Amino acid sequence: MEALAMELAMRDAGMKPTQIQVVEAHGTGTAKGDPLEIKAISKAYSTSERADPLIITAGKANIGHTESASGISGLIKITLAMKNDLIPMQIKIQTLNPEIDLTTIPATIPLEGHWPWRTLMGTPKVAGISSFGFTGTNTHIIVQEAP
Repeated sequence: MEALAMELAMRDAGMKPTQIQVVEAHGTGTAKGDPLEIKAISKAYSTSERADPLIITAGKANIGHTESASGISGLIKITLAMKNDLIPMQIKIQTLNPEIDLTTIPATIPLEGHWPWRTLMGTPKVAGISSFGFTGTNTHIIVQEAP
């Protein structure tokens, strides 16, 4: 279901997976939930045409579970990252869950420092943001920086 939400969001935005540079995952922080979400991201965003790895982050590690506000916290984080040209590192990961395979996307998780968010001249910053609610509402939006 999550992969479908991602695919529909890209379709509605008129975007291809290669145009998305960052995905702000919901990030359950569980041994079962995170691999399922990464598999959904892989299904929606995996492509052999991807030149740069997709960067995956999740704000939940920074601020905890925000219940119904989880989507807005991801939107705020991505908006600030776009404005400041920096992708914050993902905290609280010592070892990646062995059930998670980022090579199929290809993707990476920024584990150290702040990563510069730069694009080719004329290419806008674009991100996908996921929010999977406790009540079963699954959403994914595509956000592009303002011209």
